[in-house]
Amino acid sequence: MKKLNDPLDWIGKDTEDKASVIDINIDEIIVNEQIRNKENVLKDIDELTESIKEFGVNQNLLVMRNNNKDNEYFLIAGERRLEASKRAGLNSVPCLVKNIKEEDILIYQLLENIQRKDLSKPELANVYKQLKEKGLTIRQIAEKIHKSKSYVQEILSICEMPEELKEKITGSTIKKAIEISKIKDEQEKKKLIKNYDSITAGEVKNKRNNLDTNKEENNINLNKDNKEEWGNYKERDQRFNKAVKENYSIIQTDIDHFNDTHTDIKIDIRFDIIDSYFGTDNIVAIYAKDNATASKFIKYLNKFKIKGDE
Repeated sequence: MKKLNDPLDWIGKDTEDKASVIDINIDEIIVNEQIRNKENVLKDIDELTESIKEFGVNQNLLVMRNNNKDNEYFLIAGERRLEASKRAGLNSVPCLVKNIKEEDILIYQLLENIQRKDLSKPELANVYKQLKEKGLTIRQIAEKIHKSKSYVQEILSICEMPEELKEKITGSTIKKAIEISKIKDEQEKKKLIKNYDSITAGEVKNKRNNLDTNKEENNINLNKDNKEEWGNYKERDQRFNKAVKENYSIIQTDIDHFNDTHTDIKIDIRFDIIDSYFGTDNIVAIYAKDNATASKFIKYLNKFKIKGDE
């Protein structure tokens, strides 16, 4: 009787559903890139080798035929058993030969490893990413592995994390790593990664909330300062734009020189910004390190005869 809700039931449904168990020469089995890294493949391999020497291979390997070459098979699942069988001196291994669609191979490997629970979360994230690249949606991935969409999305978020954070992820939960990855301040993020084992997910979340609150308050003050600074130009936007555009080549040369000689401060000027916050739809946008620098630059622009009274 077939087990209900077996996550492997769907494999091979759209192919000729024929399978047979035969002994296959080890030299005829081709190992393509597998999900598991070599470290996991070799984990406890000596113990498995001794078991195979004494009792033989007690679980069939899964393979599919190479339709382009006789007597050649591609390994789908069972890389550790194959490696241990080689070390045990076996010439052949029992294999289940099954027709599997190429796009299902990766999923089958994933599900087999999930059942053994020996994939790390970063490895799992990489597999989900590969499945997405093969065209599967998050919903389809979730349905095939009998997990929720939110679970799949959570695991996929690991792909966007820095490598040093991925290396810290152990066990069944990644909440703490997710909270750290959401912190935009790179210096704070590095500190939290360094102290990963001594902090909790809740502490990281509180830290992130405090940082976001402080940033929001700073942005409010910055916007207020900018509004006051730009307010001086509200009545002469068109004249300001025209003067800057006409003298842009000179201004840009000065900007380049300024940026080359001040490595810690950068100035940029753009004409393609529409910013209704300042009550205008036709302004020149000035980008600077801080308000003081922007103010100095605006005063510099005044030498091009763009003062309101002139």
